[in-house]
Order: sequence, then C-alpha cells, then structure tokens
Amino acid sequence: MKARDAREPARKGGGSTGSRTRRPAASAKSAPAAQPSRPQTPPEPPVLIDLEPVVSGGFMNGRLDLTVRGRVAGQGVEELVLQRDDVDVSRMQVGESDQRAMVRLPDGTLVPQQTFQLTLPLPADVPFGVVRCGLQARSAEARTHAVRFGIMVDPAAVPPGHVVAGPLTPPGAVAGLHPPVILFVERAALDLGGTLTLHGWAVARTRIVTIQAFVGDGRVGSAKIGLERGDVGTVHPHYPDARSAGFALTTTLSAADRQAEEVRVQVICLGGLACDVVLPLERVRPAEPAERPAEAAAPQVFRVDAGYLLAAGEAGAADHATEASADPRRAIKAYCDEAVVGRNRVLTVNGWAVSAVGIAHVEILIDGTLVGEAEAGHPRPDVGEEFATIPMARYAGYRFAQPLPDLEEGDHTLRIVVRNGLDDTHQEDFVISVGPPEPVAAGPVATGMEPDPQVFRFELDSPTVRNGAVPDPVSGRLTIEGWVLARAGIEGIEVLLDGQRLGNAHYGLARQDVGLAFPEWQDSLRSGYAFHCPPRVLKDGPHQVQLVVRAKDGQEHLVRFDLTVKKADETDESATIRRRVTRAETDLVEGMLRDLGCRPALHLVIRDTPELVADRLLRTLESLRRQAYPEWRATILVQAEDAPAVRDLLAGSEADLAPRIEVIAADDPRWEAPLVPAGDGRHLAGLLHPGDELGADALGELALAAALHPEAAFIYADETRQSPASGEREAFFKPDWSPDLLLSTNYVGRPWVASTALLREIGVTPRSLAEAGEYDLVLQATERAAEIHHLPKLLAARGPVAGDPDTLDEAALVRAAARRGTPAEVLPGWGRGTWRLKRTAPVSGKVSIIIPTCAAKGHVETCLTTLRERTRYRNYEIVCIDNIPDTEMRWKAWLLQNADKVVDIPEAFNWSRFNNVAAAACDGEFLLFLNDDVEIVEGDWLDALLEHAARPEVGIVGPQLLSPDGNVQHAGMFLGGGIGRHAFRFAARDEPGYFGLALTQRNVIAVTGACMLVRREVFERIGRFDELHTIVNNDLDFCLRAHAAGLRTVFTPHASLIHHELASRDRLQDVFDASQFSAQWRTLFAAGDPYYSPMLFRHADDVRPDDEPVQVLSAGHPLFRREDVKRLLVVKLDHIGDFVTALPPIRRLKELFPEAEITVLAGRASEAFLGIEPAIDRLIPFDFFHARSQLGERDLTAEDFLALQAELAPYRFDLAIDLRKHASTRDVLRYTGARWLAGFDYMGQFPFLDIALEWDGDKSLQRKRSHVVDDLLSLVEAVGNATNPDRRLIQPQLPAPSLDLLPESVQPLFERHVVAVHAGAGNVTKQWPAAYFAALIDLLIERDDVNVLLVGGPDDEAVSKEISGLVLRPERVGSLAGQTKLAALPRILAACAVYVGNDSGPKHIAGAIGVPTVGIHSGVVDAAEWAPIGERSVALRRNMSCSPCYLANAADCPRNLACLTQLEPALVHRTVQALLARPIRAAMPAIVPAAIPAPTSAINPATTQRKNGASDSMKDDPSATEPAATPAKPARAGKPARRPAAGDKPRTGRTGRRTSVPA
Repeated sequence: MKARDAREPARKGGGSTGSRTRRPAASAKSAPAAQPSRPQTPPEPPVLIDLEPVVSGGFMNGRLDLTVRGRVAGQGVEELVLQRDDVDVSRMQVGESDQRAMVRLPDGTLVPQQTFQLTLPLPADVPFGVVRCGLQARSAEARTHAVRFGIMVDPAAVPPGHVVAGPLTPPGAVAGLHPPVILFVERAALDLGGTLTLHGWAVARTRIVTIQAFVGDGRVGSAKIGLERGDVGTVHPHYPDARSAGFALTTTLSAADRQAEEVRVQVICLGGLACDVVLPLERVRPAEPAERPAEAAAPQVFRVDAGYLLAAGEAGAADHATEASADPRRAIKAYCDEAVVGRNRVLTVNGWAVSAVGIAHVEILIDGTLVGEAEAGHPRPDVGEEFATIPMARYAGYRFAQPLPDLEEGDHTLRIVVRNGLDDTHQEDFVISVGPPEPVAAGPVATGMEPDPQVFRFELDSPTVRNGAVPDPVSGRLTIEGWVLARAGIEGIEVLLDGQRLGNAHYGLARQDVGLAFPEWQDSLRSGYAFHCPPRVLKDGPHQVQLVVRAKDGQEHLVRFDLTVKKADETDESATIRRRVTRAETDLVEGMLRDLGCRPALHLVIRDTPELVADRLLRTLESLRRQAYPEWRATILVQAEDAPAVRDLLAGSEADLAPRIEVIAADDPRWEAPLVPAGDGRHLAGLLHPGDELGADALGELALAAALHPEAAFIYADETRQSPASGEREAFFKPDWSPDLLLSTNYVGRPWVASTALLREIGVTPRSLAEAGEYDLVLQATERAAEIHHLPKLLAARGPVAGDPDTLDEAALVRAAARRGTPAEVLPGWGRGTWRLKRTAPVSGKVSIIIPTCAAKGHVETCLTTLRERTRYRNYEIVCIDNIPDTEMRWKAWLLQNADKVVDIPEAFNWSRFNNVAAAACDGEFLLFLNDDVEIVEGDWLDALLEHAARPEVGIVGPQLLSPDGNVQHAGMFLGGGIGRHAFRFAARDEPGYFGLALTQRNVIAVTGACMLVRREVFERIGRFDELHTIVNNDLDFCLRAHAAGLRTVFTPHASLIHHELASRDRLQDVFDASQFSAQWRTLFAAGDPYYSPMLFRHADDVRPDDEPVQVLSAGHPLFRREDVKRLLVVKLDHIGDFVTALPPIRRLKELFPEAEITVLAGRASEAFLGIEPAIDRLIPFDFFHARSQLGERDLTAEDFLALQAELAPYRFDLAIDLRKHASTRDVLRYTGARWLAGFDYMGQFPFLDIALEWDGDKSLQRKRSHVVDDLLSLVEAVGNATNPDRRLIQPQLPAPSLDLLPESVQPLFERHVVAVHAGAGNVTKQWPAAYFAALIDLLIERDDVNVLLVGGPDDEAVSKEISGLVLRPERVGSLAGQTKLAALPRILAACAVYVGNDSGPKHIAGAIGVPTVGIHSGVVDAAEWAPIGERSVALRRNMSCSPCYLANAADCPRNLACLTQLEPALVHRTVQALLARPIRAAMPAIVPAAIPAPTSAINPATTQRKNGASDSMKDDPSATEPAATPAKPARAGKPARRPAAGDKPRTGRTGRRTSVPA
C-alpha cells in the first residue's frame, strides 16, 4: 500500500467485532515504513487578499445579511472561507481564473486573480460597532493564507457596513471581473411543525448542478432549481441562466434536526465549482390569513420583529402598493410610475415591484392580450431604502418599451401582472388613450429610446435600420455591429431576440474613427462592438432584436429594431442536400477515380409503395437526372396496376431517362428473380423510396468512397428526414458503424449501397424485399459484409413515404437474432421507432460490485441498502474499499456489517489504484465499478447490463445515470474539445434527444466509471486502470484502451440509476497525468470519435448539428462544360429599345453555346423579333412591365410567378441569364428552374447568382463609362469564362521531379509518399494552430504511412520547429523551413504527393503546378475568392456566420478565431487522405503509443470498420472467437505505475473490503 497522505488524520488500529471474517491485508501495517529524510520546505507562494471598502446588505427574515466582496490572487488557491470569530460562515471554491484576470504582486510575480462575493449573516439585533472577521485562502497543498479585518456595522445606515482594519482593493483593480459563483439565500425558516423553507437565488459561470441544504452533518434535501428570476437576470447579465436563477426547498426535518439553530446551504456547479453559507434559522409560526384592507385604509408593508413578520404602516415609495397574497411572506408590492403610448405607437411602461421571494415576470397586456414582458431588475435605490427587509428591493425597477403599430385610436385597458418567484400574482389595471399617429421624420431610427447624449453615444452600423426596422429580409446570417460610448464606461451589451437572451456582444473592437471624434470619452479608441447571431435561432418570419447597453454606473440604454428572416432554400447548406455540383468538383472526383483505377457503376432500386404518387416518383427521378456522376441505372418496382402509369411517364416527360430505367411489376416473372442478377456488371446497388432525393454529388461521393475503401461491401451516408424526437425535418448526421444501434433502430436509413456480390449472396428478390422489408435486408447485408464504411456527408433527403410497418421491422429483428444464435425477445424501445433486442440467454456468473467510499454525506448507506433491496440478480458480492477517515468510526463499523468484503486502503484517494487493489481481492467473473453515491431504483438494472457484458465482442457496458432531480447526467460519452463529454447531459429523463439517441441503446466510445461493468478477463487483458490517473480520466482512458483492443462499449438506457454526482468526491482535487494522457490519446482525439459525427457540435454536451460546419470548396472555373448546356434561357423583361440592346449578347451566347437551344423570356411586344434574330429559337411571353414605359412594372402577384414557374419547368433549362442591369427582374431567375443562374448583382443582394458582375447602380450626377451593350456582352463573356476547363495557372508545366535535385537531408523521406506541409502564414488571423498541424501529421504517418516535409521561408522556422517538437514520430518528418529559396519551391513541391498549408503564397504555387493541394482557410477573407486553383486543389473553411470579416488584427476577433480553432484535424486529414488517391487500409494499427504493442485484432478506429471473424452474425454466439489478447500496458519511463501483482493480498485487520469512484 502507498503511504498515507500526511494531511489525512491518523488511522486507528485494532480489530472489529463485525460478523464477517476480515481478509488479511498486506504486511504494510505490521512493518513500519522507513522514514525518509525530511525535504527542505519550499517557500510558500505569495497570495493576495483584499476587500472592497463598502459592505452592502440589509435586514430580512430575522437577520442582517452583509455582502463581503473583494479579490484573491495567487497560484493554487482552491477555496476561500469567510469567518466570524474564527467560525466558518461562508465558503467558495475559487475555480479557474479568467485568462485576462492577471495581477502582478509586489514581488513581481504575475498570478491569476479572482473576485469573490460572500454572505456574512448577522443577528437582526446586532449593535452598532465592529464585527471581527477573517478570510482564509486554502490551496491544494494544504497551505492557508489568512487575513483578519473588521467591519464597522451601522444597522441604520445605507450601506450598513464598511471594512476597517483590513486590506482594501485599489479602485478599478477588478473592473469587469465577476465572481465565479454567487449564492444568496433570501429565507431560511423553520416553523413549529418542523417544516424547513428555503428560497433564494444563485448564479455561476458554469451550469448549476444542485443546491443542497444541510443541518448538522446530514443532508436534508435538494432544492428545486431553475425558477424564473427576471430581476436577477437583469442585475447579473454576465452569468448564463441568470434569469432562471431561483431555487426553493420545502422539507420536513426529523425531530433531532428541528433543534438545530442554523442551516448550511450549498450550491454545486458543473466542474466542481461550489459555494456555501451557514445561516441562522428563522423560527416562525404559521401565517394567519390577512384581511384585505379597505379601499380607504392605509397600505401595509411588513417588517421583521423578533423573527416574525408583522404588519406596520409605511409611507413614501409604498404608498400605492397593494397586496398579492394573504401570506405576507409571499406578498408583492408594486407601483406603476408611467404608462403612456407615445410617438409611433410606442408603449412605455415604467415602475417597480418587490417580493421577498423575488420577481420572476412582469407581464404587459392590452385589452386582455399579452403584448410582452417588462424587464425587471433595474436599479431603484429609493425602493430599496423603503423596503430594507426585502432582498433585491434595490433592483425593483421594471421597464417596458415596445412599438404597437396596430393599436387603434381610443381608450384601451392596460393590465400589469407581476409574478413572484413562487408564481403568486399581483395585477393592476389602467386606462390608456391612443391618439392619431404622428408624422415620422425621415432618417435612421435604431432605438426604442433615444440615448441621453451626455450619458451615451450609440451607433448601429449593421444591419441598416430605417424607421425602427431592417428594410430588407435577412437571408440567414445576421451580424450586429457598431460602436457605443458611455461617460462611465461600458459594462456590457446584451443581445436578445424576441425577448430571449442570445448572449453578450463582444465590446472593445478598435475604432480609430470614433477615438478621433470623441477623444474625451472613455475607451473611445476601443468602442466597437459585434455580435453574430447563431443561424439556428433565426427562423423564418418577423422578429425583434433588443440591445441592452449597460454602463458601469448602472445606467442603461435600450435599442430595439424589427427584422424579417426569409431564408433561401439552400441558405443552410449544412442541413440540405446539394442541387448541383460544379464541373471543377466533378473533374476532381473523376481524376481521383482514374488515379485509383476504379470507376464503380451503381444500380438504384426504387421500391414499390402501397400507393404510388406520381409527384413523388418524379422528384426521385429528377434527383437522378441531376447526378454529376453518370455511371448509374435504376429499376422501379411497382404493383401490377401501377405499371402502365409508370411506363407512360417514362415514355413521356421522362423519356430522356428511359434508357437507364427498367420497370418490374409484381406480375412480372422477374419479381421472383434475384434483384441483382448474376450477369449484372454493376458494382454497387442501393434502395430508394419514391419521394427520396439524392444530392447532385451523391453517386459520385459513393463511387469515390467505394474506390477508396475497396474492401467495404456496405457504405452508408447521412440524410435529412423527419426526426422521431422533434417531428421536424432535420439533418441526421449518423455515427460510424454502430452494430448495437442498428439492433435498436434502422439508423442506416438512406442512402446506402452494397456490393452487388453481397446482395447476390443474400439472394434478395423483389418479392422478398416487399415481404421482409428494408430493415431485414440491411441487417443481413451488415452481418455478411466484411467491412462497413460510413461516409459523413449529407447525400439524401428522405421523402414523405413512411417506412415499412412496425410488424416487418419487429420480424426482421426476430430473424436477425435467430441467424446469430442469440436467444432474445424483441420489445418496443423507449423512443418512437426504436426497439430493444433483449437477450434472454441466462447469465450466471458472479458479479463483484466494487464500491470505493469515504462515507461522504452518508450516501454509501443509501447505495448499499437500495442495492440489496432492489437488485433482482442475486449472484453478487459487495466489495467496499474503506477510505473513511478514522474520525468516522461509526461508518467504518457500519461498512463492516453491510459489505461482503472490505479492503482497507488508508491512503490519499486514487480511484484507479483503489479499484485495481479491490479487483485483485474479488471472486467474480464480472467486475462492476460503482460510485458510493449511486442509488438503485430498478430491479432489473444489473440484468440489463449483464446481457451485454457476457457478449464476447463487448468489453464495457454502462447505464443511464440520472441526477437526483431526474435529469440525465450520463447517457454515454463522446470525444469533443479535447475532453470526454457526457452526451445529453441535463436533458429530461424522457427527452429522446437528437433523433431519439438519448433513449436508444448504442455503441459509444466510453462510459463513466461511476457505473461500469466489465468481464474480469477483459479487465486484466487491457491492463486494468492506469494509476497515474487518480481522480479523473481513468474511466475514459480505460474505455479508450478497450476500443483500441477491438472491443465494443455499450450504453443501455434500459438500466437507469440515480447518481448524486460529486458527493463521493467530497471536495477532492481532480488530479491526472495530463501530459501522458494527451500523448497517448492525442491521435484518437484528432481523428474524432467514431460514434459521434464530425458534423455534430463537439464543444457542448447537448448533441446537435454544428451550425458552422467545415466545407470543402473547389473554387473557380469551370462551373460547367459548354457541351452540357443544351437548353439556355435569356430573361429580357424590358421595353422594345432595351430588347434591341440585348440582341448582340444573345448572338454571342449562340457562338459560345452553338448546340444549345436559346429561349427568350420577354414581353409580348418583343415577339416581333423572333423571326428577325436567328439566334433566338423560342420566345415565351411574360409581361413584367406595362406596354407604355411610363407606367412601369405591372402589379404581379405571387400566383403570377408560380404560374410562370410551372410554365417553364418542363423545359429543364441548364442555364438562365438575366440581360437587364437593373435589379428589379433578378428574382425572376429563381422561378426559371435553371441549374445555373447569371446576372448583375447589386450590393450583394442576389447571393443565389452563380455568375455575376456588379452593377454600379444609377446615381445622380455620376456618369457611365460604357454602353449598355458592352456591359451585357461583359456578362456573357463572364458566362463563357465560367466554362474554361484549364485550372493550371503556371505554364508550361514543370518536368518530372528528380530526387537528386532535392537537398540530401530530405531525400530519404521520399522512400515513401511525402506530404508537404506549410504551417506558416503572413498573419496570425490565417494561422491554423501548430498543435493541429502536429496532430494532422501524426494521423498521416499513422494511418496513411507517409512521410512529411515541412516547407517555408525564414519567418516559418519557429512554427516548423514547434511542430517538429510536438509530433509523435519526428524521425518521419523533415524540414526545409528557412532553407529553400522561393525559386526552388515549385520543384520541391512537385515531388510531393499532396500539399497542405494555410492561406498563403506556397498554397497557390502548389495548386498552380498541379500538386494535389489542401488550403486551410480562416474566415478573414472569402475562400471562394482565394482558394487554390488547380486540377486537384480544394479549400477547407468553417462556414462561419461572421465571415468574411477582413480583420487584420486577431485581437479584434470577438470569437477568438473560432474559424481556425474549431476547424479540427480530423476533417483536414479526411480530405488529404482522399487526395492521396490510394486505397485506404481497412485494418489500421490500434491507436496506442509506440511502446505498447497493437492488438492483432484491432478494429480500424476510422470510419471503415472491419469485423472480427468472418461474420458479425457470430457476435452473440458464446463460441465466437474473441479478440486476441492485448498485453498489459507497461509503466512509463520515470513514472512506474504501481499495480497489485498476482500474489498481492489486501490488507488484514477487519471483515469486508471498500471502493471510491470518479463522479
């Protein structure tokens, strides 16, 4: 055993009288350890504590609460404790400091600083005088730094206290900093019946997990959190969820606890942040019903006297207050100061409202209709003085200002409804008069209230606002930016959409123009602000944006403006399939297929449906017509009665597709024949339903995936379809191959393709497909496929046709279980469309349940009691690890009586070591690692885990864990942002989550060690827990090693337990070997979690699509080939003279596209030219203008344009061009149905144009430089240039490279393929992080067996050296950075297989000479403009809502260059891998350090996955071959890992044994 931590209390020896026999422990107890020489004590690090001089506070509920604020600065400070007379009264976990919050101490040391706010409760009768206090800063090393100070208390003064005899915070030292957590208890009362009532509020930087109450040493309950507190949200806008900061607890105490004099309230936040306060209990008698005062009676307020609330007459601010509740403790006092309808029908309401339980809402109604909510929480010091007993009374103000343009003239009833924190209400009615509207002056109006120019200066640059509204619809991206000044300085700018808070704008951007104009104003040089609205919140329709500008002195300025969102069909590119593909992209794919020597052909089978709908079938056929990849054919399966209609369709409007399509009817002999006959030379086949649509890139992407992964017999991709969870059409970004998920639901969906050989082996026929269903075919195909590949791209849109009936799906699962030899029953799953394949084969092995415990808060009693009482499976033993302090002897004795074995480990807590030692003392075939704060709630929980743990291919199983409030705490883990995250955390228990996955059994990368079941042989084979990880990451590390060994981890929601998270940790510090963990698993993190799509957001626990996904661009020409344009439409909706000017451009179009039929859409008067101009083949009349030009445009309706769309649709135009410069006709192009659109743009109004020239507009006094005919010809030439196939910018091409011409130092690299990497950039705003380049290089070397050459100039030497120091295999990396002249660079790059680099000069050189090139682009400029041009060149960019920004200084980026930092290496690697154009190996080495031999059966952690054994059908067969053994993980150099050897014995002394667990 390890030596006991010197900080822990000494353990008492001796035996036990327990009824069980204690196993002997190791001899460490009997033989005293040698005493090492005492090391020299290092000097204590300096710590600074000081306090703000003013101590605010007030009376309430029998006590005087003072608020002590200040700061603490120093390294390693973990906890801050406020004391009165040497007794702890309030405590806060300091948490991590903001990186900006650094301060230099007097000795010159630069240390982090943190602000704090702690409550000091005093008796209500505290006399005038000094209260002696102290503050202690405690560190992880058990060091304590203390300061003593006094507070001069004057209960009658405002504020009631000032710091005396203590260190004071210098003015301005903590400006802009906020405490990590604030806890404020407004009431802590105990009535005569023993009922404890608590309520208050709490805010924190991270999410609040729980708020608990303790009496004595025992926990008495958890409060309900998340209650509405609009007042707190306004006062503390810097904290997330501040508007739902309220909490309340009502519980009955035991007879013993009722004698207590005080209660401790504790808030615990995500990440372990915590704060608590000890308060005196207010003794109250039950409230008597209060009689409502008569109209003439004086209003009442309530003050505290001797612990009871008594009514007393008041004057002043309360004169007009009225009662809201008979219980005075819940009373609401409110008064409306102003209610007026002013200019432009703007309703303004101002007033105040107070309640002892806080104000949640102030609702404004007109004539009984809710029109909005006022903002509560504005400063009202006058009300605070009047209601000194009510918390938050100083912030009692509310404000409302909103335009009501539809409000009619006359009198209206205004009702103000105030709701407090317990949902009591108080309402007042007023009559308001509305007069006629006032004329509105022209000019921009961006605010609901004009600012006082002596207090604020405000300017909104974008969007443009006129008369309180954005005149043009927002198409999907909204950036709010401008500048603002305040005399007192700007505290923050909050942004709300329709009353819902979106976040704070970034303030402090450089604005030299403002600095020059207002040099005397504070921060004028850094007065710019910017906010980028997340695209997902911008739904189509009208919205109102609110900006709340707050000055540091508490004053505010409110800005409102309206806007309408109207997204184009393809605005959200990440959530829709692609309708067309450029020729440059098609050529890229075709070129890679040529290099790979593979050109797969595809056979699409369109299934029959009970009711054939022609429109749905046409939609599917149109998507096939759009395919950029031409190697396909299709078969339509139909019922006999539908066959004539389908054949007529193919003979008519779809005749061009008829040669590719065959129709098989149910009465055709082929209905019984193989769906893929033996003579079919096609390589891949897949299924579609009528109504399904394929993206234009779908078949090309599937063909390329098949060529890159030649051993993959089954390939599937992502789709949009109706979510079973939300009922809305969403993009479904699927995991890689997840066999357990497939047995729960047919997540494969569409599109999928399988090798024709595989389908022939299955023997599927049209009849068997109709009778058994698609799910059955997918199950059979994936059982037999040697490899399965997931293509993480959105390639299909599911049609409205429902899937097969549930009876077919259920039968498919029954047959699948029978084929696999798995006794099972099929039950409905928790979510819609899901199943539970419940394995029924008996499991009889013994389960050793290992529970480490320090008996924190007594949770271990609940754990063991519920485990024994509620667990149905009885063959188990409870093995507890005793890490209980000797001061808690009663718990030690209790543990001996209630555990089957107790392992005594009196050491500093090390979860990994404790569990390893306990496992050696266990007898079970299965090991269940369980936290001592887990509560068993369902009897079959262990059975549900065992049915999977017994499967030979499964390594680890984990259940659903719920918080005590019933919300999800754990539903499997995923890798994201460099850590393991808990999927669906904080979701409601019955919330299905993203596509129902929260309630669906599935494979995951890891499960939490709080409850984890594993077979003993697996535990030993993969090396047990790593003892270098003491508290955290040990479970994640263990699961990752199981994954590397080819074993699956299963999450099942069919086992659900309650986890009182963090209780078992009891303030333990999270310690783990971060550097070792990063080195070991960095490549896996870089590659991405195979069970979590790269298209999902990975930086939060909620599972949702990434709003700003990475895009791959093949920018530049050609958009299309000239020979592909068969039908061309010219839009010339103009008058006769204008039509004449279009004739030369039309003739030029005919010269460029001689094979095309040219149709002109024009006014009827232009038909006269049809016989005169031979270039025009057809004219379709459409009168956009009146015949007389003076009358202008006709008043066309939406129906007119829809009729035009229907008339043009049958022509299927390839290209449409609008030959009119003025913008009014441009939208007509969108009704033409043409694949490609060309025209003049004007100030970016027409982003849908594929080819555009900028029109300069018609401006008075500005002369034109060219004739309109020349301008129209220029547009036509731009169309011609878009067809240029030559993408080589450097001519002539370089000769074949010779290695002899390369520097000798790098010639050995070229024994393999070499990838050139240029990691430098001219500006940090374009610099992809060096750590990402290193991770990419590690992936390329490990997965693709290439070498890497770093290139660059002298300025790139530093970053290249940094990367060389980070990579795992430096011997495979060479560097010429700073050693090569620019003239020699093309020759060096020409010798490389692929080039990767930032947006800089070498990227353009590589693309120009024809080297396959990947450019990594930030959002500073538009990658569509600056992407590399070349035959094999692409650009990668995140589709940022704030791009392009054209920032020159990274410090000005309000999002910390998220365009680069969130562009992760996995996506870059996938692109480079494709450009290497080599078959990707199916079985890659396991992702383990070089020192650890890879398991021979390791599954490729990439998207293509090889199965263990010949067939996955044997997975549930006990006789199936298991993965080969994995050697135990060796100790690392310099850090020997202590593990119990085979002969180790647990320590002797008592009966039983013990365990503690990571939360």
